[in-house]
Amino acid sequence: MTWRAALAALALLGAAPAPDTAPDEQAEAAVAEALTLPPGYPRDAVLRAISRNLRWSGHPDVGIRAARAMTDGGKDEIPPGTVPAPPRYVPLRTAFPDARCDTAPDAAIDDWARACLLKRDFHWIGLPDAALVRGVASRLRDAGVRRGVLAMLVNGYGGADDLRFVAAEQARRPDPAVAALLATPQARYRLGERAAALTAARATRTFDDKAAAIRLMLAAGDVDAAMAVFDTMADTPPRLSDDCFGWFGPIGGLALGGLGNVGNPVPAVGTFIDRASATPLFRRLCPNGLDAETHVALSLTAGRTADALDRARRERASPFLLIDTVLQVARQRLMVADPATARRLLGEAAAILPPYRTDERSGDINRRFELTRLLAAAGDADAADTLARRQPAGALRAVALSAAVAGRAGLRFDDQAPMLETIDPAWLPQLTTALTSSTAAPR
Repeated sequence: MTWRAALAALALLGAAPAPDTAPDEQAEAAVAEALTLPPGYPRDAVLRAISRNLRWSGHPDVGIRAARAMTDGGKDEIPPGTVPAPPRYVPLRTAFPDARCDTAPDAAIDDWARACLLKRDFHWIGLPDAALVRGVASRLRDAGVRRGVLAMLVNGYGGADDLRFVAAEQARRPDPAVAALLATPQARYRLGERAAALTAARATRTFDDKAAAIRLMLAAGDVDAAMAVFDTMADTPPRLSDDCFGWFGPIGGLALGGLGNVGNPVPAVGTFIDRASATPLFRRLCPNGLDAETHVALSLTAGRTADALDRARRERASPFLLIDTVLQVARQRLMVADPATARRLLGEAAAILPPYRTDERSGDINRRFELTRLLAAAGDADAADTLARRQPAGALRAVALSAAVAGRAGLRFDDQAPMLETIDPAWLPQLTTALTSSTAAPR
């Protein structure tokens, strides 16, 4: 399943939730909890998060009331005169429309390519059709724009037809930068020239080129080729650090975790790690093996869900490792219509959720909200409400209550965990512990 397919599946899960009056009490409770905070920017950030959770999950009236309680009346969040309406589910490809980019013009093609191909953010809308880009590339006159568009075909698309087109353009109008792109191990491999790709990968002295070749080969399931390249890397370490984390961790290095996820696994990654673990290079880099977090991340990438959960359960000093693992697995189970498994795993995570600490990382704070939301999405609304009310009074409980409401509406392609990203973590103790000490036990 591609990432676009995964997003589409989420869109279907959340499309047009049926009217539900049950969460009204919880929606009102979320706003009431936020209003116990002292007025000011921190409370406004809490009200904004609650307003969005409620509006996006089918409670526009309560969501608008939360926004109107902000210091400025929420006029920037919801313009005055806005009429409550059901939540909108924006199709993926129309999320960021730009009419001028729909069709390539006959004139000023270089200006169009610069604006609509080179400077446009395709993260959410997806790349345009490759045939359109090839048609534009063959008509470009500006050398810099042409170079950028041809690089886009090599790096953004990378299919054999695209590379053959770029090679033909290179023969027609040679460009040293384009020639360098076509000479990389990745380009040779995509063209089906496996032996030439391996020769190029062995010859390169750049870690990034070798790592990119390994990722491409693993994505194609060619573990033998990936190992042949890995065996030549002892003297070409990554820039970050020449140790286990620098090579296999989530930042820099081989970046194997970016190849897949729980819903779109790459089994070759697991086989590669198994085989690499027996090499002298790996034993030098990781004398104690992979750390728990890296082991779990790569197991999930490889589709070894049971192994990832087992390793996370054994890391008792870090409960949020298991919680994060459960969140990833449960989200995928919901996407494939397996709420029973999701509920079981989420219940396990809720049981080990530790009490809030004032030095808790912001990512772990947001996992509290996501756990609450997914419990509700999996059909365990009572557990979600209970978990929300267990959170410290004030900001955390308010947002958690709105997360429980949001979860009842299911999942959508554009969902993000209900979070407090606009609140300085230094403020949270003032917005939780002070209130907790003067408030009765959670209702």
